[in-house]
Amino acid sequence: MDIKKEFINISEKLNAKYYYENYKVGGPTPGSRIFISDHYFKINYKNLKINAKYNLGSNNIAELNSDVRTNNNIPELKLETRDNFIRLITFKKDIWKIKCSDKLFQSKFTHLLNQSKLTQIAEKTAFEPLISIKQTNNICNINIKYYLGFNEKEKYLLTIISFHKKLIDLIQEHR
Repeated sequence: MDIKKEFINISEKLNAKYYYENYKVGGPTPGSRIFISDHYFKINYKNLKINAKYNLGSNNIAELNSDVRTNNNIPELKLETRDNFIRLITFKKDIWKIKCSDKLFQSKFTHLLNQSKLTQIAEKTAFEPLISIKQTNNICNINIKYYLGFNEKEKYLLTIISFHKKLIDLIQEHR
């Protein structure tokens, strides 16, 4: 199935706004051009907006972002993925490298990673997200960014959006 049709189906399932832009930029050699396709989703969830962008053809990066208004004190959290080589030479089986000062919040976050199947996706594909949660005043920003250099990348978009929604719930419920 063509990726545009797949994204249209996904946007219909989510009742989200979807649009895309195709354009060309100069390539690495004189006279060459690179075809780029940016796909955007605007998803409503609990009166919040989740913005998602799939960039195909240039950077091949996906990014999901949302701002959650909260009076709760949310600890800063950063997740990186340990690559297979590092895990092999250090004998660390845990695929995630998580930095968070609040161990309970980190534990709940890790549970969401496993529950939403992101850990399994990362173990069987080249899915290596960078996830950050950072609060400034009463606004908590959730940012998920990942490289699209793995097979069936469009297949996992619903899973990643579902995980993002669970992060919003976690932030709103955290005390």
